[in-house]
Amino acid sequence: EKHAIWWIFIALAVLVCSFFPSIIDRIGRYLGIHYPPIFLLVIAACLILIKLLSLNISISDNEVKIKELAQRLAIMEKKLTDIKKDEDTSLK
Repeated sequence: EKHAIWWIFIALAVLVCSFFPSIIDRIGRYLGIHYPPIFLLVIAACLILIKLLSLNISISDNEVKIKELAQRLAIMEKKLTDIKKDEDTSLK
């Protein structure tokens, strides 16, 4: 869902820019850019960097969660083997 909203926003922005290309020219002139279409490349590069940063943050969070789950699983397996050993010794 997080990624879908991101791509919908990008698609809408591209759609608006394609229907009204003069918007880019006006913004470029306002910012003092001599070749306004380069403004699109700068914005695209910034958006890609932001997206990469958010993906890296998400990956880091997932790695932490995976590590915690692996540790919990190891603890549960240890408890299970201990219970089985206790049952085996009590049956003898």
